[in-house]
Amino acid sequence: MTWSLVNKLTHESDGTFTAHASEQWLQGRSLFGGLLGAQLIAAMKAHPCTEGRPLRGLSLQFVAPAIPGDGHIVVEVLRSGKLMTMVQARWMQDSHVMCQAVASFGKLLSNERILLPPLAPEVPPFDPDIKAVWLPDMPTFCQFFDYRFVLGAEPFSSAERGEVGGWIRPIEPVLNDEGLIVHMLDAFPPTIWPMAHGPRPAATIDMSVQFLWDEPPGDMKHRPYLYHGETIAAGAGYFEEEGWLWSDDGLPVARTRQMGILPPMPGQDKG
Repeated sequence: MTWSLVNKLTHESDGTFTAHASEQWLQGRSLFGGLLGAQLIAAMKAHPCTEGRPLRGLSLQFVAPAIPGDGHIVVEVLRSGKLMTMVQARWMQDSHVMCQAVASFGKLLSNERILLPPLAPEVPPFDPDIKAVWLPDMPTFCQFFDYRFVLGAEPFSSAERGEVGGWIRPIEPVLNDEGLIVHMLDAFPPTIWPMAHGPRPAATIDMSVQFLWDEPPGDMKHRPYLYHGETIAAGAGYFEEEGWLWSDDGLPVARTRQMGILPPMPGQDKG
């Protein structure tokens, strides 16, 4: 399944679509969350109410593991006013919700910049001649991305900080749109892993994204993006992380917050 097929949906009827994902996009036993989010975005953007209104904010809830094969997407417009359109979409299999999204689409209201986002961290530039760096046991979907890890300690190294980051781009030139941004924001290992004393599972259950551009770049350049994520809270078997994405010329592109779960290891006391 190539990148060209990722967001290729079949329009079944008003507000309903069929999506497809192969086992190449697995993340453990479930399909990669960034893929589901991108397909939901594509379905919502196909609705005429969102035309001319860039995607401003996205909230995703990963309800249950989605398996390779076909998925059914249902789109519902919650409200469309003069300035904003709120849309809900559900990615379903066998009549069960696997992932759901609520998105805010809004017109450009002002060119004023009241408070600028943080600057990108200083890191070595992306070198296209260096072979992609792979971490042990990376999920199957990672084959679609070209990584350069330059921030944070290695996973499961008992580090004092939960930090992960580096350069990322798809392995082939694709359209730079909101779906690709969600892919890249979700493609790095959980930021809690460097703090762990050994391998353990982790899964995102809630993800929000704020898009910081006025209009999507919309070009086909094979450009890298810089991601930096940090754990901001952890306890009771859950963790929260914050991440930022910048273009290769330092433009802040998007911000994300994710809540994840750390299931107990086999034999571990849950009490």
